[in-house]
Amino acid sequence: MELKELFLTAFEKIGMTTSLGQQLWNRVAERARRSLSNSEEPGQRLLEELRRDEGSDLQSRWEPELCINMIRVPITTNYAALRKLLKVVSREWMVEFVERGGLAVLLEALERLGSCPGPPDGPPRAPLGMEKTISQLRVVECIREVMNSAAGLSFLLDHAEYVHQLVNALSSQNITVKMQVFELLCALCLFSAKGHTLALDSLFFYTTSQGLRYRFQPLVTELRGCESDRYRSTIVAFANCLIQGADSLINRVKLRNELIGWFYFK
Repeated sequence: MELKELFLTAFEKIGMTTSLGQQLWNRVAERARRSLSNSEEPGQRLLEELRRDEGSDLQSRWEPELCINMIRVPITTNYAALRKLLKVVSREWMVEFVERGGLAVLLEALERLGSCPGPPDGPPRAPLGMEKTISQLRVVECIREVMNSAAGLSFLLDHAEYVHQLVNALSSQNITVKMQVFELLCALCLFSAKGHTLALDSLFFYTTSQGLRYRFQPLVTELRGCESDRYRSTIVAFANCLIQGADSLINRVKLRNELIGWFYFK
């Protein structure tokens, strides 16, 4: 005998009508269904709802605060779900997301998941596992979606410390991650003069934190050791953005000569 039949039979024995027993059964079944649904990973549930494409109702159910709490749990599915949601949210939703600390949580996750080679005088860190590598890629993709919006990019310009966190990902052992970081820095350079200044400042910050002496040293090191044509092209594109984004011809020449001098003579 099925559970539902046992349930209804038991209610009949204590004098309840079949209709009342059916109503009670429906309530119990609904509560059980909700309990099972809530026990699923939130990222998986969000992906399923995105597949159904539920439009504006989706944004009202998946509020920024809920999504921020979701990505505090470092699961690849959560980052993948957020990336897809960020593609379709409104400007108002994005503003609330970054103002409530969503971008900060993503950058903290990127920093936590990253595998830095360690200080120059210390031993290198162990390489990332596959799961962490994929999670790191998903986090960078989420940051890219935030920066694809004017609201997200404007917010980033007002918080230099976030740009510093982003550029720290250049110490990753994953070329794809580093390539995306360079692409995001290119976007920052092209967005405004302030963005160009922040990109240069973040490069100097990175060289200092890595114990290096010259700000273009990381670019030259990456170019010399690069085996991927696409990655090499991305680095060169970033260098061109830095040069072309200078506020005067004199400064452009200075930046170009500094970079060329490091590449050929160091």
